[in-house]
Amino acid sequence: PIMRVAEESGVPVAWATNVDIAEDPAFLTGAAGAVSTGHDEYWPIPYRNALAKLRDAGGNLAFMGANSGYWRVRLDDSPIGANRVVTCYKSAELDPVKNSPRTTVRWRDQPDPVPENTVIGQLYDAFPVNGPMHIDDPDYFLFKGTGVREGSQITGLIGPETDRYYLDKTAPKEVQLPAISPVICRGKQTWSTMSYYAAPSGA
Repeated sequence: PIMRVAEESGVPVAWATNVDIAEDPAFLTGAAGAVSTGHDEYWPIPYRNALAKLRDAGGNLAFMGANSGYWRVRLDDSPIGANRVVTCYKSAELDPVKNSPRTTVRWRDQPDPVPENTVIGQLYDAFPVNGPMHIDDPDYFLFKGTGVREGSQITGLIGPETDRYYLDKTAPKEVQLPAISPVICRGKQTWSTMSYYAAPSGA
């Protein structure tokens, strides 16, 4: 649906996988922005660096689903070609690459922790959840023309995974939360947040 709307809008767009961008980080050079269409969970280092470089050059980033940039992975070669294997041990103990930025753990973990909120603005939080999006700031620019009001609920938008803004030392400080949606995960209360932050570049 995101691809269809973008193409029908007439906005000039190009499509790439995260492997394409990891192989050629210059792909994003000069772009007005990049949109991750959802569940972009496994990030090779060159891909993450390309997104951060675009943002730091003034390009906008949008993540349309939760659980992006959660696992650090390596792209390895296989008999059928280069970068055909996604390597992700999900454990510093199991990964034979030790004490390295290339060790395949969560981006937020040792060694070399760089949490996903340093790019996305918030952290992966919960699974499984489901519920409506709860509108807190109907004047937020992305809601223009939608007719939503404070307290409006939009069904079908939250879950099965969610991200949440946590005010910690790695999170952006100048942030807007136009939608804060209460959800229950495994019997515990948490919140799915829509977050918006401005980088020093203006992105």
